[in-house]
Amino acid sequence: MHQIIFNLYQINPFFISYLAILVGVCVGSYINVVCYRTPIKLKSELINSSFEVLEYFNIKINKHKELSSETNQISDKRSYCPRCNKPIPFYLNIPVLSWLFLKGKSACCHQKISVRYILVEIIFAAVYGLMFTYFDFGNAALLSIVFTFLFVISSVDLKIEIIPDPLVYFLIWSGLIYHAAFDSADMLATLLSIVLCYFIISALNVIFRPLGKGDAIGMGDAKLFCASAAWLGLFGLAWTFVFSPFVFFCFCMLQKRRRMAFGPSISYIFMSLMIIKFGLGIEINENLLDLAY
Repeated sequence: MHQIIFNLYQINPFFISYLAILVGVCVGSYINVVCYRTPIKLKSELINSSFEVLEYFNIKINKHKELSSETNQISDKRSYCPRCNKPIPFYLNIPVLSWLFLKGKSACCHQKISVRYILVEIIFAAVYGLMFTYFDFGNAALLSIVFTFLFVISSVDLKIEIIPDPLVYFLIWSGLIYHAAFDSADMLATLLSIVLCYFIISALNVIFRPLGKGDAIGMGDAKLFCASAAWLGLFGLAWTFVFSPFVFFCFCMLQKRRRMAFGPSISYIFMSLMIIKFGLGIEINENLLDLAY
């Protein structure tokens, strides 16, 4: 199989890019499912944890238990229409083409399908294609994986203002493993950056809580900052701290909202710095802004 791909690449240097676009659109289709079902799963887990507290006080919750059980079943079953819950056959579940063929409507109940689904598939196709066109294979694969995780984290955070722990822990541990394997000289500095990040955010929250303002930064956002430290080191963490509030302010202005999830802003800067470091090969340090001149 490897030899076949190599031969096709010799015939057409852009073959890898075309393959990346195909993989990207399929991944985008799967990510649509993940972004739809993950909030359901997280809400179900919150409900179940509430059940345990209510049961401790002998409060009747049979009706709510049925709701939680139904939620778990919905989040685990195969692809289905979000309107009428009927299963979607595989031949009507082809990325991009199915949406265009059905003219943005479901085949079972003829209700409109959000344009978001096809947009996500196109975005992933474009991002994967660009990564593998302009960057070397290893870095393109790395950046594509990080982009995928950050996209899901941002989507879930926008919906329910919760950052899924397994996804952000994956980014933290994968960053540490990368440094241990390929950049062991900076391993200690990376670990210190993560500890420093968590300590500073925890200290800020301790200061803000008595003021009645709640946490300055949510602990999910704190873990996402730690993930940026795991991959980008102390200076990458510092630049993420500096620029993410500015991006957050821009997002709020565009959405005309005073309150929204902070995770997407962190993810945007995190991904931008990842492209600068691993895609363009520019070291993240205190002189990063000198590149603009």
